[in-house]
Amino acid sequence: MGRYTDCRYISILLVACVLIGFYCCELNRRLYQHRSPFFDSLSYNEQLFRVMTISTEQGLSNSLEEACFSSTTVCLPFVVAAVIAPLVSPSRMVGVWIQVGYLGLFLFSLYYYLSRVRELSRYVSTLVCLAFCCLSCIYYENGGISDFRMDFGLCMTFGMTAVWYLISISQPLKRHFCLLGLAAGLCCLARATAPVYLLTSFAPLLTYDWIMSKEKRQLIRGIGIALLFSAAGSGWFFVLNFEYLHYYYAVWNTDANAKIPFSEAWNHVKLARRCFGEPLTLLLVLWASVLFANRKSSGEPKNLASANIDQRGSLTSLFARCRVSGIDFRIAWIGAAPLVLLVARQAGLNPFVAMPAVIGLSLFLLIPIAKTYDRNDNPKLARLFAICLIVCLAIAGARGWRRHQERAFNSMAAYQEIVETMLQDSQSRGIREVQFAVMQSSELNSDSLYSTLLFDRPDAQPRLNHVLIGDSHLLRIKVFSKSALADWDEVPGASGDEKIDHLIFVANQQANYLIVPDAATAKYLQKNIGHNVINRFIKPLRQRLQSEVWKKVSSPIQVSEHETVEIYRRQ
Repeated sequence: MGRYTDCRYISILLVACVLIGFYCCELNRRLYQHRSPFFDSLSYNEQLFRVMTISTEQGLSNSLEEACFSSTTVCLPFVVAAVIAPLVSPSRMVGVWIQVGYLGLFLFSLYYYLSRVRELSRYVSTLVCLAFCCLSCIYYENGGISDFRMDFGLCMTFGMTAVWYLISISQPLKRHFCLLGLAAGLCCLARATAPVYLLTSFAPLLTYDWIMSKEKRQLIRGIGIALLFSAAGSGWFFVLNFEYLHYYYAVWNTDANAKIPFSEAWNHVKLARRCFGEPLTLLLVLWASVLFANRKSSGEPKNLASANIDQRGSLTSLFARCRVSGIDFRIAWIGAAPLVLLVARQAGLNPFVAMPAVIGLSLFLLIPIAKTYDRNDNPKLARLFAICLIVCLAIAGARGWRRHQERAFNSMAAYQEIVETMLQDSQSRGIREVQFAVMQSSELNSDSLYSTLLFDRPDAQPRLNHVLIGDSHLLRIKVFSKSALADWDEVPGASGDEKIDHLIFVANQQANYLIVPDAATAKYLQKNIGHNVINRFIKPLRQRLQSEVWKKVSSPIQVSEHETVEIYRRQ
């Protein structure tokens, strides 16, 4: 009977994940009717496309090689894409459903922890799981489920690992430690920065739990099993990709090496609060208010949570009261640790890297409410809790819907105009191979325009290294894709002028169409988006274009509120 009941409630979680998946697919479709692709997600979606195309054209083994060893900091989603490639066509929706899978794994693990370890009723365990679906970060237009970045996957797999750690410490069974190791391995394959998050979060906890444990040898054996499973599952990825991972995070990555002042680094706390969001905050307030009103009406003693606990005021007594109330400061540390890491490293203010903190913070606040509910369970409370949850889920979904609606400027229409202009000009001159390059690096860049060709042209036939539209073959030339200082340093030349001359020389040789910012846009890029290094040199790059080599073939095309470009063809 118990297992049947568990299946019923797990089915509710499964249905919730599927509904969120369909909803986020619709959000994705609406977003890209008017929005150009985001910088990070477009690269991951393109990698999904490559892996799935190789899987169908060259076989699973070749696609797995591409997924795991093609200069990547991520492995897990691309392995999934390689396996499912014979069943589905490449599209942005593949990334959406992979992230729904992350959410499902976390919620199923959390349900087991709440119902089996915390011994909450199955009903309230399900409510707490569904409360996580109110997190604002789920419905972000940039970084949420509808947008395929790696931050949400790290958040969910980090949460899954945290849950299995708590399960293993409370019930130190071999199968629990095995699942802990598998969860940690998946987390590391979901994002290469995961080991740093895991070490920061769990090394202090493990030290504390080992000191407090009465079965120290058993705990060490269990952690050894977990480490073995984790290393077997993900260690190979870090060993075989060490050179690229070191380059990406220690040399190339600007956020990881930003070293911003501590006064600014504290803003990671604000970014975590933004990921947490107002809908879940409102739900916590509503649930707590319902419990408070119920206690007042039923005349419960004020200190019901501490009944039968030693009242001597000792530290042991305080911890005992916390346990009865459901307050667990280890979970609070799981929420605080990612923020401590980011602030201590003075990492750049990427708005998504603090996302894993919401797992511990949410659980720390939700469990005491759930414990109090279980002690006062009655049909009226059940209805009120469910109504509050439904209202907050609706608010979270509505806020996500609003985030995905058209804003002041339709950049996708501008991208399509760029493509149409190149196609019409090339076809009128009998040019079959359209080799284009974008000079700037902002929302518009060579990769974002290519992503539009892959996923947003119904008349396009994407191939592995080019896109076919009618008789035209469109190829991207990434000569100006120099966003990081490390990219610029690799351009041949002893001085800035020599590097600029080299880039123009390569463009003259390889590209037959250039998308170039006008003079006002070049000034704007240099002033406001200079963190992308190529934009610091936009003015001299424009000046080096030779009129005898390049001819303007378009009127100005506005691609954002502040940016206008022109298209040039090589003569």
